[in-house]
Amino acid sequence: MLAGASSPVVNGAPGPVSVNGNGQRSGGQRSWVNLFRGGKVREDAGSLPFFVPAVVNGRRVAFCPPEELEEEKDKWDAALIGYVFGPRPLFTAMQRFVKEKSGHVGGGEVFGLESGIFVFDFQGSDLSRQILDEGPWTLGIRPLILRPWSPEISLTKKEESELPLWVRLYGLNLHYWGERSLGQIASVLGRPICVDRRTSQRERLSFARLCVSIKASDGLPTTILLTQLYGSLVEQSVHYDWTPPLCSVCKVFGHIDNACPVAAINNTEGSGESQPEAMQVEDGWK
Repeated sequence: MLAGASSPVVNGAPGPVSVNGNGQRSGGQRSWVNLFRGGKVREDAGSLPFFVPAVVNGRRVAFCPPEELEEEKDKWDAALIGYVFGPRPLFTAMQRFVKEKSGHVGGGEVFGLESGIFVFDFQGSDLSRQILDEGPWTLGIRPLILRPWSPEISLTKKEESELPLWVRLYGLNLHYWGERSLGQIASVLGRPICVDRRTSQRERLSFARLCVSIKASDGLPTTILLTQLYGSLVEQSVHYDWTPPLCSVCKVFGHIDNACPVAAINNTEGSGESQPEAMQVEDGWK
């Protein structure tokens, strides 16, 4: 045994140890309580009260006070929850977005969560509604999904059944550039949202660029049919600024067929292997 090391207790419990007013044990050693008193954690953290947990159906339940939940909810009523579909962007890119949209009214804050979700605090419900109304937003070529925060919403990313996507129609003939004709073309793909400025002003005739909300169940067609002036049909190519991963099995954007968990379960069931029962959880994104 090393010199100076404490001897182990072999038989019975150690006797009581007295501690003086300076936190010193008898024999000149400091107590463990005193060693941690005033440490970093204690300095930075706030104190928490203890409540005896209730037990419901054999499980402990935290009954959070409704009045406090309501008070905290009011602090975030103007917040938006969002994420960029696909790989997580740099936090600085989200900070630039907030500065551009709220700098004229004093700015806002953005918080990044581990799940890839961003919380945007614009500190005013009018500005939040304006930002939502001016959408859809993209970061680069990928959709920025924004929704109002609510207590029911889940702070985790989800796979979407519908996404706003920018579409390019290369070589679109000149007589199709009217507002109603472009609306008809966009409606073949999904729900029309808008055209870009250069398309609206006819400043660039090499392609028309439309934003369309497209359902995963409708797929991402690469060609569509248009009627000609006298009733015949012509095929028009369709290009996407960004093509999200699409699963034709469960009809969502976010993964491809080969990585589909539903297809994997179906294949396993077909092979006779047993699978644990899955629980479907509503995540609050609508």
